[in-house]
Amino acid sequence: MAYVDEGPRDGPAALALHGLPGSHRDFRWLAPAVREHGRFLRLDFPGFGDTPEATGPEYDVPSRAALVVELLDALGLDRVDLLGHSMGGIIATAVADRWPDRVARLHLIATPGLVMHRGLRRMPYRTMAHVLRSERRARWLRPIVGRLFKAGGFGGRYADGAYRRTMLQLEQVDLPAHAERLQRLAVPTGVFWCEDDPLIEPEIGAGIARVVPAGPRHRFQDGGHNPQKFYATEIADALRADWPRDDKRGTSKTA
Repeated sequence: MAYVDEGPRDGPAALALHGLPGSHRDFRWLAPAVREHGRFLRLDFPGFGDTPEATGPEYDVPSRAALVVELLDALGLDRVDLLGHSMGGIIATAVADRWPDRVARLHLIATPGLVMHRGLRRMPYRTMAHVLRSERRARWLRPIVGRLFKAGGFGGRYADGAYRRTMLQLEQVDLPAHAERLQRLAVPTGVFWCEDDPLIEPEIGAGIARVVPAGPRHRFQDGGHNPQKFYATEIADALRADWPRDDKRGTSKTA
């Protein structure tokens, strides 16, 4: 697992889980504000960023959640604050649900909720996953899939294979199971969402906020699907509210 590890080693730690498609770079705006007061780790899930797909070829949420715990074990971290952006929030929720003793606080950023959001409703992800199982077909269809992603509200350019791996993982997401996990969470949970998110309606963020345990609640007027980019200070302040202050820096590593 490739990851970025910054901040002091002798204090609290937070681990950030990116969405689809994505990488540790999705949290680069948060890093400067968080690492001054605590350890901040940002991983790349298998098949994204710098982590090879072969590290964890299973795309289902329980398998991805288990990889997160394996990383914590490898790093000797008993308990962390866990952040999840978008689909990373689904995995973070699964970790907090199955291993609540490993999660001090959970922070969900622009995360899917109790019902299917518009980003999934307007993308034929199950059909595309079936077609894209073949890497050869995926190469031929890359321009079409790229246009579908843009129409669905995803901007930017992604590495070869990222669209295919995204569809294969989306196919494995069980939203009713995620809704059940949200409603039985036992750890303090922060929720952050934006009114103008093109993928996830603000009502979904509000719905999560009503059912999860107490924690910070931030409903931003703008910021789209990436509030951690435009409201890094506010999210970092909520994350490290109880952390001692320090200013040590860390490095990038691979476990």
